[in-house]
Amino acid sequence: MGVKNFIENNRKNPWHWFLALSNRKMADWLPDRLFLHLKYRAMLGEKLNLKHPITFNEKLQWIKLYDHNPLYTILVDKYLVKNYVAQAIGNQYVIPTIGVWDNFDDIDFNSLPNKFVLKCTHDSGSTIICRDKETFDIVAAGRKIEKLLKTDFYLLSREWPYKNVKPRILIEDLLEDNVGNQISFDESIFPENPGIVELDGFEDALYYSLFCYKGKVVCYRWKQKDRNSCLYNRNHEVISGTLLDNMTEVGSKNVIDDLIAVAEKLAEGHLLMYVGLYFYKDKVFFGRISIPDMKSTDDFELYKWLDINSSECKTNEKKCILNLFPDIKSDEKQKYEAIIDYKIFCFGGKVDNIMIVEDRASGVPKFFHFSKKWELLDYNRMGRILPKNAMIKKPELMEEMIRLAERLSAGLPEVRIDFYEVNGKIYFGEYTFFHEGGYEGGFDYETNKHMGELIKLPVKFI
Repeated sequence: MGVKNFIENNRKNPWHWFLALSNRKMADWLPDRLFLHLKYRAMLGEKLNLKHPITFNEKLQWIKLYDHNPLYTILVDKYLVKNYVAQAIGNQYVIPTIGVWDNFDDIDFNSLPNKFVLKCTHDSGSTIICRDKETFDIVAAGRKIEKLLKTDFYLLSREWPYKNVKPRILIEDLLEDNVGNQISFDESIFPENPGIVELDGFEDALYYSLFCYKGKVVCYRWKQKDRNSCLYNRNHEVISGTLLDNMTEVGSKNVIDDLIAVAEKLAEGHLLMYVGLYFYKDKVFFGRISIPDMKSTDDFELYKWLDINSSECKTNEKKCILNLFPDIKSDEKQKYEAIIDYKIFCFGGKVDNIMIVEDRASGVPKFFHFSKKWELLDYNRMGRILPKNAMIKKPELMEEMIRLAERLSAGLPEVRIDFYEVNGKIYFGEYTFFHEGGYEGGFDYETNKHMGELIKLPVKFI
């Protein structure tokens, strides 16, 4: 974190200093209760009420301290949970396992398939995808995994279920749909490309998302931590200041021109593409390449700027693709449709809402909450600003996902169950007991209170 950002964050919230200590492991020695009080104040700017918790965030902190059900440890273990899920709802919903290892050096990569997913069993978000063994950087992956194996995930936010999970390495099948889109939503930006390197302090880098059409950048935006720019055209003129918070332009026009040149080189020969680039210490680093999401709110604005009928985009995504990009053949249109991650919030074995996450690769993901009847909920900002006719299509297997989620969450005070839908089949993703670590800042108070009321704590408290 830069000094300027640190000072500004502490001006807004004087307790923010605790995050700097925590991120540097200088708070690991603190007892859980004190740690949670300090981190809650630092993250949300509010005092934590553990005596009479009311909100969703408060009750999640209470559960961390007092609900130590041994089953939770199995459910967050990425390897052990597979057997539990197979027994509960059937093995057909479990992503096939290739193997599990204690040490990275013990893995025989020659015996692995050409494509696979590699992750740790004891944490969240450590996924590394191999799409081609010939270009896969085993050394870089090994450095990352060895570092993660030494990380005590429990200490980061005192989520008790992770405290006794054995750190291991899990390799499983890479799920792909019929047109080759990979199914993974916790993917790291590395080592997707051999040019990626790990950098100290890389979280301070500027991330530029450049939208390319027919190999040319037509517009871009940038993001740095919690700072987001508005949308600019390639001449650095503001197109829209309503998508994101309008901030002072970062980086000279010459720098951005250099980024545009890099993006256009990567996008050459492609009809449409998002190119993500990092600018750090006067150097450009590749982030990722993705296909724009035809259903995201931000991309509707892009289409509108390109003189596309935005209402048609919102109500008929497939037709929008063909109208917007006539070069795309109808039998190829599915390649440009985003794959959605389904996160189902359950309370006492009953589903309250389904959250979907879109456009992760842009650096500015969108979160939408729907009811069991697939009604858009105003739980967060996206639910309040999304036009009514911008409905996202209900997945064909949603009813079955709800049924499975309620079976898997039976007997638990609260949990989030994640699913993928691939080629007409449902696959279990993971159990999450502490959504956003219990520091969800995207909900308004009424939503936070409503979801808190749904949590029936397992024992009486004072």
